[in-house]
Amino acid sequence: MKSTIAKRMNKLLSLCLVLFACLALSATAFADPKTAKKYAREATKAYADGNYELALAKFEQAYAEDANPALLYNMGRVYENQANFDAAIESYKRFVVSPDVDQDARADALDRIKTLNEVIALTRTPSKSSKSSKSSTKPVLADGSCVNINTADATELMKLPRVGDSTAQKIINLRSQKGAFKANTELMEVSGIGEKTYAKLEKDLCPLGDATPAPVAAPAAPAIAPKAAKVAPTPQQAKVAPAAKVAPAAPAATPKKDLPVLEI
Repeated sequence: MKSTIAKRMNKLLSLCLVLFACLALSATAFADPKTAKKYAREATKAYADGNYELALAKFEQAYAEDANPALLYNMGRVYENQANFDAAIESYKRFVVSPDVDQDARADALDRIKTLNEVIALTRTPSKSSKSSKSSTKPVLADGSCVNINTADATELMKLPRVGDSTAQKIINLRSQKGAFKANTELMEVSGIGEKTYAKLEKDLCPLGDATPAPVAAPAAPAIAPKAAKVAPTPQQAKVAPAAKVAPAAPAATPKKDLPVLEI
């Protein structure tokens, strides 16, 4: 009984080994390095021409023919130029964990992964400056000026301390309902402006009935002396040698385009 079971187990194991060998041979048979190199050359040319969509398609075709890790690196470079940073990072990660890759290229890929992660973090996290941009856009009252609450628009009213866009609109609405203000203290009828707030902005209010102080007149421009009459050139002055022709500057050298550095 035991010998029969052992024979069956050995037979099953032999069949598994044969099946595994057949699968390995079939995978090798389907790999076509020659066709892969052809696609890779076409991809490299498309990359050099800036046709990243075609370059990516050709690199993918090459990888389907021959799963050379160098193609993963090159696809990462294409994704990077397309600003598809997530896909670029994924390609670089697959490259660096592949066996037998060039160590310099692996180090470069690791640097690119780090840099791209930093770029993604910066572009997806609002900066402190953007958070405080609203407060920095508040209009500022010029020195020596004041705000006339009977004539000021919303932008002018926002120059008052503690008065934002919403409060400025409330002041305008109240003015429209009851007519011109007779006293600046009527601002305390506006929701959000209490005695403490009014005390802070009172110094910037124009006395009602007075216009905003006129700006200081600019000093008059100095008189311009009349142009002197043109003096006819002497015969000697008239015979002036023509200026020498200046050779056009040589065009700046066009920088070489960044190419995939790995070949298969």
